[in-house]
Amino acid sequence: RSEYRIIGQPTRVADARDIVTGVAAYGIDAAIPSALTALIARCPYFDGEVASVDEAQARRVPGVRQVVRIPGPRAGAPLDRNLAAGVAVLADDFWSARKGREALRITWTRPSGAADSSAALERRATAALAASGKSARRDGNPDEARNAGARVVEAVYVMPLLAHATMEPPNALIDLKPKSALLIASLQSPGGASQMIHAMTGIGRTDIEIRLPRVGGGFGRRLQNDFVAEAVLVAQAAGTPVKVMWTREDDLQNDFYRPFGLHQLRASLDAQGRLTSWAHRVAATPRKYRAAGMEDAADWVGCVDPDGFPAGCVASYLAEFVPVDFSIPRGWWRAPLPTFCAFAVESFLDEVALAAGTDPLSLRLDLLGASRELPYRDHGGPTLHTGRLGGVLNSAAGAIGYGRKLPAGRGIGLASHFTHGGYAAHALEVAVSQAGALEVVRCVCAADVGEIVNPLGLEAQMMGATLDGLSTALELEITVKDGRIEQSNFPDYRLLRMAAAPDVEVRLLPSGFPPSGAGEMGIPSVAPALANAIFAATGRRIRRLPVGDQLKSPARAS
Repeated sequence: RSEYRIIGQPTRVADARDIVTGVAAYGIDAAIPSALTALIARCPYFDGEVASVDEAQARRVPGVRQVVRIPGPRAGAPLDRNLAAGVAVLADDFWSARKGREALRITWTRPSGAADSSAALERRATAALAASGKSARRDGNPDEARNAGARVVEAVYVMPLLAHATMEPPNALIDLKPKSALLIASLQSPGGASQMIHAMTGIGRTDIEIRLPRVGGGFGRRLQNDFVAEAVLVAQAAGTPVKVMWTREDDLQNDFYRPFGLHQLRASLDAQGRLTSWAHRVAATPRKYRAAGMEDAADWVGCVDPDGFPAGCVASYLAEFVPVDFSIPRGWWRAPLPTFCAFAVESFLDEVALAAGTDPLSLRLDLLGASRELPYRDHGGPTLHTGRLGGVLNSAAGAIGYGRKLPAGRGIGLASHFTHGGYAAHALEVAVSQAGALEVVRCVCAADVGEIVNPLGLEAQMMGATLDGLSTALELEITVKDGRIEQSNFPDYRLLRMAAAPDVEVRLLPSGFPPSGAGEMGIPSVAPALANAIFAATGRRIRRLPVGDQLKSPARAS
């Protein structure tokens, strides 16, 4: 390390000024001569179709050149996973295309069997939990241990649908020639885009040029290339270069969403208050939805964390997945598995600690035990290091003054998580007024990513991820009514405002281990730390996200 000149040095983003002054170019800024702009009216019902379309008024809009029908998903097609049915309007510019789209008169077909409301989603998931599921991990005999326990603790946690809401909506500019193609788009999976263009056109992959501008936010949304498939289909039909653009409303209502899910947790304690069994069952959309050919054995991936803490720390342990077909497209959302599971797991650990009559931090540290490595099969494996997880917990707790006496209406909560090779913990102090107004007074994040290449970059990642996690926990939820998404833009999909954002104190723990990524790990432990702090302040348990106005309404029976 004494010879390092770059590693470990705080380095600022080289083009930060270009980004904040509008100089940096994104995919949405791309242009080529003769390209038409296309906006698509997509079926508002998942897996619905175009029954009929009257395009006469749209064609009369000045600047409109063509109207093209977009087919919906077809089993076995190269775009099977990636497309909604719709009608595209091609015009000289964005405004003309938008006005033309507004002039379309479309009748949609609404498929039978799709869940038509958020309440219906929850009813389906609740009913599914009554049946047995697919075991992702089973250690010992959880049922026998639970039956022999002196006390059983149970809770169900509700995770909402979430959209990605990237600052730059999806877009793709494509120029198709008989034997070559040029794609300019902000992507997370350029290889997947190349493969799809090849499958749809027959153009050799070595003859497909892909230019990758700066991405205006990905968070997993751009792992799906539906907008690229749309551009290919429209360009094929129009016979001209095409730039497919999405509005904010298009994006929020046609996303690949983080799935809705119910998390049922059960734990047993012996007479001394020691944890003897742990069972975590999840009812959610399977991974294989709209993904032809995926094996059933893999459909729990992204919804169940079989090796996450406290796996390996409890003799009898169960992780189980119950698939539920909601007919809503599912996609990867930032820290996809951890952010879906951590809220339930880390909140329930606090519930178990209360039942055991012990402190939540002490319970976690006792379970982690001596510093050792446990098998971990998901991203960031092959092992989870208990000492490093305990290290970030102790760091965050120490920084916030965990255990100190607080005035009425204030509380401190902790949570931690291992995510994609990194370890993070959050400690939040909150204040809740008698009217139920919630304020995050203080926020500490501790992070261990091994060898730190750029401390300033890591600190920025942890700050941004923490605020992203708070935004998600406090307000964000996608809801379904009458078979379609209700939210359409930032007024009703409300991201955290600057006035509500707390200062985030970041503690970096150099550990000498090989470096790991930091893009995912700063989010998962935020929501449970917040919920645990709310309980410490009010005695009220948050088991459903987002928090929203729950503190301003009468408490439900637990």
